[in-house]
Amino acid sequence: MSKELPRLRGVRRAYKGHVTQDINKAERLMSAEDDESEELTAIFERISRRENEITALDSSIVNLLESEDEIARDVEETLTLQDKVSVIKTRITKYIQNKNPPVRSNQHASHAPSTSKKHVNLPKMTIKTFHGDPLEWQTFWDSFSATIHENDELSNIQKMSYLNGILKDEAARAIAGLPMTSDNYIKATELLKERFGQKQVLINAHMESLINIPLPTNNTTNLREFYDTCESNIRGLGALDVKADSYGNLLIPILLKKLPEELTRLIFRANPSADKSLTELRTELRKEIETRERSHTAATSERALSEDEVLVPTTGTFLTTTDQGACKVNYQTTEKMRILQRFTQT
Repeated sequence: MSKELPRLRGVRRAYKGHVTQDINKAERLMSAEDDESEELTAIFERISRRENEITALDSSIVNLLESEDEIARDVEETLTLQDKVSVIKTRITKYIQNKNPPVRSNQHASHAPSTSKKHVNLPKMTIKTFHGDPLEWQTFWDSFSATIHENDELSNIQKMSYLNGILKDEAARAIAGLPMTSDNYIKATELLKERFGQKQVLINAHMESLINIPLPTNNTTNLREFYDTCESNIRGLGALDVKADSYGNLLIPILLKKLPEELTRLIFRANPSADKSLTELRTELRKEIETRERSHTAATSERALSEDEVLVPTTGTFLTTTDQGACKVNYQTTEKMRILQRFTQT
């Protein structure tokens, strides 16, 4: 056993002890009748800082462990504490939001100066969490900005509380350690934009996504997913003022190499110049996929019609006699009779 291991475990034990004390204190404060938002904000900040320290210690300790059983026990203990921290931070966030609702002046009540305020309903937390994927940044920020950031009825502290609640993983670590204050909300948004919203970062993410699209099979559904992923990234680059012509010559051979050989032959048969323009290649690929989808739909409908088919005797039914003398009905199935039967059943 490494001599460093006992020391690291001792340090971690001390951190965990303080976190546990803060969790217990937070639970007591939230049960009290008085508004304890200020103290709870301080606890939230302490727990966040110590959580980061414990995470770093966890990684160092696991690297020193040799037994699989020891590693499993250590990881289990770590996950248990993480769950407790996550729960208490969520409860603190909701407590602060409930105790400090946004207010606005009742300007229509009187022309005289007034200190009266009225409560407004806070927006529901329907924004998708952001984990730090640059490809999801613009969608996240547009949603958060429209719902929270540009909402004048919310204070910056409340906005910070919302922001902390919907950031996870790498995104949460980007602003970890910032106390929940009005000024720090502005700083937090600037840090996030700098980390995930820079134009070149987004361009690189879209290009990497295009290059690393998994090879599709000849399955229509799989090809549609491949095409939609391409289009999503190309549209994203377009929104960043990156024209397809600027990278088309590099992307065309990459996409063609990924496509099934049979599909490539069909594309060039329809348009021999499809490899000269990214727009033309995308158009031919879309046409081929749509043709397959229509064909699949038609085939499905035909099979369904065959399964519903019912034999209906026509008015010209004749009775024939078998060798055993039994009567046999001669049935004739026609499209008109099937339609007639369905009509009479409606």
